[in-house]
Amino acid sequence: MYTKKIKLIVLALLVIATCQSSYAQVPIKLDDQNLEISGLISTTYNYRWKLDPASTNFSKNKFALGNARFSLAGQKGSDYEYKLQMDLSRLGTQDIAGEAAPLMDAYFTYKKWPVDITAGYTKMPYSRSSLMPIKSLPFWQRPEMARGYLFSRRDIGITLKKKIMNDRINIMAGVYSGQGEYILTALTGGDADRGGKPEYVARVEYSFPGKYHYRDVVDFKHVKKIMGAIGINGRYIKRTETIIDGGDYGMKNLAGTRKLYGFDVAAQYNGFSILFEMHQMHITPVDTLLLYGRNTTFFRAGGIIAQACYYSKKLKSAFLVRYDEFMPNDLRANNYRMANISFAYNYYFNNENTAFRIQYWYRLYKDNTMIDNKFREDQLRAGFQFAF
Repeated sequence: MYTKKIKLIVLALLVIATCQSSYAQVPIKLDDQNLEISGLISTTYNYRWKLDPASTNFSKNKFALGNARFSLAGQKGSDYEYKLQMDLSRLGTQDIAGEAAPLMDAYFTYKKWPVDITAGYTKMPYSRSSLMPIKSLPFWQRPEMARGYLFSRRDIGITLKKKIMNDRINIMAGVYSGQGEYILTALTGGDADRGGKPEYVARVEYSFPGKYHYRDVVDFKHVKKIMGAIGINGRYIKRTETIIDGGDYGMKNLAGTRKLYGFDVAAQYNGFSILFEMHQMHITPVDTLLLYGRNTTFFRAGGIIAQACYYSKKLKSAFLVRYDEFMPNDLRANNYRMANISFAYNYYFNNENTAFRIQYWYRLYKDNTMIDNKFREDQLRAGFQFAF
């Protein structure tokens, strides 16, 4: 039986391997305007080890178009920057939360004042794992805490940014609709929460010895001096209504008051790179059933992310391991938490933007029946990512 499964996986990888890879960004210059056209395509095969041998549902063992992104980014003089990005693979999907939202970016930035002002729909300044660009991710999936199912990764609003000390200190703060990715869907109709109160988000980073970019996940250059960054961030919102779509643990857009705060540390040296994050939620819900009869007005949720990577120039390969853990409600009994150890291998072709990637999730709480099956079944995903 297992021999047959292995043959199916090998066959799937061979089919994917027939694809060809290429990378090119198309710059266009006209008077004082610079426009760059780029995109990203990824194709994967996913396989899950079923917990129940009698199960007949293998719908998650599938080929998938992971991404089909198209991006227009540009500058007008030295005063304006703008970006429009969509993921065409998400058009028509019913799941509009997290990374599944079709519209990824639609914003412009005014840079003439001492503080840069960004207006529109874009990523909110919270969590290094969330802010990393997708083509720089060496795993097929972000950690559970940073996927967009626990807190909104994107929203419409205003973001203020200030860089000092040659970009080594980056200060960001913003105010947003509070609806996150749902603001562009029929679930909200484009309206705010009935309470009309926005979400406030802020982040401060310190990089050393110079600017440490979000794309610096794999140390391709084998830097000879330790480079790193430390970030702290927080967000606050008070909601009147709950939006439930079945995929957000019931807390992403939960009626009540939510405070979320965390920190992250990243560094790289001589081919090695590390990342550590910790996040903590403090939620005072309107729905007291979420308190499970405890003598309290709030519950906590949170988790950690720990990741290590080594890049071999000779092999053009990155080897990674990641641990991520998340507890949705500290009042719920029976050790209700999800934890994964993920292993990943990336082979890079003619440049770092085009890669073959394989990721294996090992679930640590397989025996905990309080957890949904998808967090108890080991999983393998392999495929190619092409940037153009």
